[in-house]
Amino acid sequence: KTLNPALAEWERVYNHIRPHQALQWRTPAEYLRDCHPEIAPDLQLSHM
Repeated sequence: KTLNPALAEWERVYNHIRPHQALQWRTPAEYLRDCHPEIAPDLQLSHM
């Protein structure tokens, strides 16, 4: 029961908060928004 919320939080941090060197210090969400808007045109980062 406690594993799912912990994994969801890890995924949120990994994709929306933690910058990645391989993505020029952007988060995966920022990279997707900036470099591939056709894939994620409605990506919102307002929950940060």
